[in-house]
Amino acid sequence: MEWGLVILWLAAFQLLTLLGAPLAAWLLPHFPDRGLTVALPLSLVIFTLLAFWIGQITFSNMALGGGLLGLGLVIAVAVRRGQRPMLDWRSYIESLLVFTVAFSFLIAIRAVDPAVTPQGGEAFLDFGILQSLLRSEQLPPEDMWFAGEPIQYYYGGHLITALLSRLTGTPGRYSYNLALAGFYAMLVTSAYGVARAIADTRGVPPRTAGVFAAFFVGFASNLYTPVGLLLRLLPDTPSDRLIDFFGVDPNIVPTLYPFDIGPPTRVIGDTINEFPLYGFVHGDLHAYLTSTPFLVLTVALLLAYYQTPVSARQRRWLLLGSTVPVIGVTMLIDTWSFPTACGLVFVTLLFAPAHPFTLLPQRIRTATKATDANGGITRPLISAGNKFALGAIVTSAIGLSSLASVLPFVIQTASSRPIGFLPERSLIGEFLLVQGAFLLIFALYFLPRVRPFLDPEGTRRLLVLFALLMGVGWFANVGVLVLVGPLLAIAALLQWETDNVDYEGVLFVAGAGLILLVEFVYLQDGAGPGRINTVFKTYFQTWILWSLAAGVILSGFIPPSLVHRRSWEGVPLRGKLAPVAVVGLLLTLSLYGGLALGTHFTRDSPPARTDDPTLDALAFVETQHPEEADAITWIDQREGQPTIVDAPGLERYRWENAPSSLTGVPTVAGWAHQIGYRDPEAYVVRIVEVRLMYTAEPAVQARLLEKYDVEYIYVGPEERERYDVVEFERRPGISTAYEDDHVTIYKVDRESLVDGE
Repeated sequence: MEWGLVILWLAAFQLLTLLGAPLAAWLLPHFPDRGLTVALPLSLVIFTLLAFWIGQITFSNMALGGGLLGLGLVIAVAVRRGQRPMLDWRSYIESLLVFTVAFSFLIAIRAVDPAVTPQGGEAFLDFGILQSLLRSEQLPPEDMWFAGEPIQYYYGGHLITALLSRLTGTPGRYSYNLALAGFYAMLVTSAYGVARAIADTRGVPPRTAGVFAAFFVGFASNLYTPVGLLLRLLPDTPSDRLIDFFGVDPNIVPTLYPFDIGPPTRVIGDTINEFPLYGFVHGDLHAYLTSTPFLVLTVALLLAYYQTPVSARQRRWLLLGSTVPVIGVTMLIDTWSFPTACGLVFVTLLFAPAHPFTLLPQRIRTATKATDANGGITRPLISAGNKFALGAIVTSAIGLSSLASVLPFVIQTASSRPIGFLPERSLIGEFLLVQGAFLLIFALYFLPRVRPFLDPEGTRRLLVLFALLMGVGWFANVGVLVLVGPLLAIAALLQWETDNVDYEGVLFVAGAGLILLVEFVYLQDGAGPGRINTVFKTYFQTWILWSLAAGVILSGFIPPSLVHRRSWEGVPLRGKLAPVAVVGLLLTLSLYGGLALGTHFTRDSPPARTDDPTLDALAFVETQHPEEADAITWIDQREGQPTIVDAPGLERYRWENAPSSLTGVPTVAGWAHQIGYRDPEAYVVRIVEVRLMYTAEPAVQARLLEKYDVEYIYVGPEERERYDVVEFERRPGISTAYEDDHVTIYKVDRESLVDGE
């Protein structure tokens, strides 16, 4: 086990946290910890954004140093503007404790299964991008599966990992798992801090809210596993009826051991319904996971805007100055998060106590006589319809500015993927398995709050909203709207009556909007049939938003005397039952994690390393693919990014294109993922031409090797099985560079190829 690297990376993360602390304290002065729990992702935003822009010229030590220098300058400005001590050491120790526990937890998980195997995940893609970045001299990195072309995938999370690798001098084979643990710890820590900040203004136990939110983002699962286990205990007749209602396949009702972690993430038909614990245990350094701490950081900044008085000039900085680079970097990490972040901005503007008009300079507000001296709205037109319109305008401005902050990436990856409409709907039973726990929590939150407003007028408004939503849900056959609609109607009524919905309610509305959106539209992105990828990405982001809100709401059911004095004294029976119910719910949502980790730490099938833990992502190659291990190591030792050719990965999630995926050295045609990223015909042409490179006569072969600037020809077991490989050593300009019993690698001298043609 590489304990030295673990300590080194933990120290690096804490150094970046301390560097970001002054800026976080300046932006989030009213948070209980003054923003310490989000200081690390805030530092990484500045560091990464500056390195990204410098990397367009040179992705070398200059990009690394420039990013650090720019971060230092920003922090210096924050220190100069700050009027209070920048660091509360007690809060820092608390933040460090949460981060270290989460980091160590995932290190333990990855250490017994560190391999970047291709089966059933995106590890080959993620590791290949990381290795390509570590070899790159300029951004964007060359696509390791489409030699000669820049990558067409969002690579911000891999960029952060590459920067941390260079900062610590860590090879990619180790930094892959170390970075994954860092992203997990950032998510848990930031969720803890943001939920605590929301609860602090609500009069509920802040630390309890933080712990609950950290649980939801770090360990909780959906209801598939507990319901499946319940079905095993029930008699056949009621069990069969419940199976029909929930849509659970009776053949995959979970067994206790060995426990299959996959079925609970494939509940709603033809979709993916993952939650954070599954992704981190599975071990993909994928965009939907690495973007999560930055989505929580966006929530933190918008929460601060939501809470900041109208008179504070800092509101403009929070909304216009700080969210723009954060959303930009979030898009660089995971483009799917961009519309979510923009939607969250809009919902925050719509529900915030302060009108968006108050963001305009004071002289404009004074000239129009639209606000009073305290920033209150005095003109009805501005108070009503214009809040929606102006919120949309401000959101659009923030969105466009965020795009501009990563403009080279936007230009490089621009595509015209079509929008699909009216896909297959989610069945109510399936949806309840995925989101039922959250809906129960939000129902317990909203129903008591609407009672004071159920006078005749309020009741009429609520019934009209109910009828409208129910009607749309019925006629459009959208069962989800029937479940989510009433809670949305209550949120709308509360905003109507009070013009002040607590921020956990705002997070519910934002997540509900995402869930309802994918019942009507989806992106035809080539990643799978129908809306499979759209539901995957939007539901996952909803999980993050709703986890923060759920942590705050559940903490409200814990009596203060129990939290502060650990005493039931003075607590009525109803107050005593509520904590018991909360604990029961948390235990129910922990069943998946307990069973999954029980299997994870005890299995002995390859590539598990329960008896010899390591963070080496490539250790499995020597034990599972020894026939190619030495050849791949030889390729990895080549400097720069010489182009190789090997057999294209026509069947995804198999041991194909390992030489490029595990080294970052680009191949002419890699996995069939390319069909979803670029013109499918271009990929097909390359497949045909790769075959000709292995089988054609010398003239055709020479022309194609020259066309793609191929320097090495890889001939291993897959190439010999697929092609009738010619005798390369007899071809002009081709010589043997590496050879063992299973693999031969040929060196191409392109000048001699031309002579020999």
